[in-house]
Order: sequence, then structure tokens, then C-alpha cells
Amino acid sequence: MKRDYFNITCGSPEHFQAKSLPSIIRENQIKDLLCNYTSTPLCPAGCTCEESPKNIDYRSKSLTLTLIINCSGAGLKRLPRVLPYSDRIEFHMRGNMVYEIPYNHYLSHVSVLDLEMMPVFDKDALDNLTRLQIFSVPESELRKGIPRSLSRLSPCVFLQKTDFVMVCTCSHLWMLDWIGNGLSPFVPSRDLPMGSVRAEEAAYQISVSRYYLVILSEGYSESPL
Repeated sequence: MKRDYFNITCGSPEHFQAKSLPSIIRENQIKDLLCNYTSTPLCPAGCTCEESPKNIDYRSKSLTLTLIINCSGAGLKRLPRVLPYSDRIEFHMRGNMVYEIPYNHYLSHVSVLDLEMMPVFDKDALDNLTRLQIFSVPESELRKGIPRSLSRLSPCVFLQKTDFVMVCTCSHLWMLDWIGNGLSPFVPSRDLPMGSVRAEEAAYQISVSRYYLVILSEGYSESPL
């Protein structure tokens, strides 16, 4: 009996039927390969759990599998304790009141935390968020200030999709050194009015009359003047 292990073809989904894996790679369709874990016991109730390849390196013939967990509006109060294994994990948790994030073994794989509110992190949890790239909460939450405990994270993970100004107090002075470790801070010589920050001029500003922090968007360097 003849077997061709190098010409295995897909049986499903429909748009991949009878296509071989090499042809999927050649046609750059590998990112469309999707593993749906939503109906499995490992996916939290009220959530969708889908895994797909990201960050494909054709030179080294390696790829990163990313599990996207969308629990928007599910009414959860904590992150799940058990998840399907994946190289990277993205949490999209808007509409859930997650007050606390304790240590969990999968936190070292989390790359995105999109939450409804600023939670309290366990120290061991923060130490294990080594692959976190995006930490996102509503702007109204960030305007209240970033807790000093989060200085364990890189300031770059707080870059938002839109620019905004955070009003600060003297208790936030620690953020100056923290921001300088991850971004390129610039203190302009003139006083900038609230909401009128030129993107190329400031990562933060201090003035005699007020002290406020400017969080620039991810694409601020390409913004028109």
C-alpha cells in the first residue's frame, strides 16, 4: 500500500478542502487556519476561544500560535484558571468586572490584556507577565492614574490607539523615571494646553502650574502635524 505523507490534504473547513499544507503556505493562507476551542470544556462559559498562527517566520520555518479569548460582555469576575495551551494568549475582557488578577501558570504566555477596569495584580502575577505587549483599559480608567505596582511592566504596553492626556498629582512623580526606561521622554520648553499636544513634541510634560502625562498612540511618530 502506497502512502504519501508529504501530500496530506485538508478535509475541512470548506475553503481548504483538498488543499495541501505546502500549497496553503505558498499562497500565504496559513494565517487563515483556525482552531476553534469554543465548545470545549477549557473555554470559559460565554466566551469564544480561537487559535490561529501569527508571527510566521518563513526563514526559520517557525510560527507562533495565538489563542484569542473573547469574553466581551460575559459578566466574568476573574480570569479562567485553565485554558488550552498556546504560544501566546490574548484576553479581550471588556464588559467584565475583573477586580483582581492572581498568579496563574499561563500568564507567561499572555500578550494582550484588554480589560474593563484597572485590576489589582498579585506580585507573582506581574512578575510572570513577561510576554505582555498590550495592556488596555478604558481611557476613563487610565485618567485616574497608573498604579505604582505596575511599574514592573514596561511603559510601552500602555500605548493606546488614541492619544490622551492623564492629569496627575505629586504621587505620580515616580512615572518620570519609569517612562524614561521604556520610551524617549521629552520635556517641551513651552506650556502645552490640554488636548493640544503635538505628537512629535512630548511623551510627558511637567509645568509649574500643572503636571500631566501625555500617552501617545501606537502610531504617533507617523501622525501629521
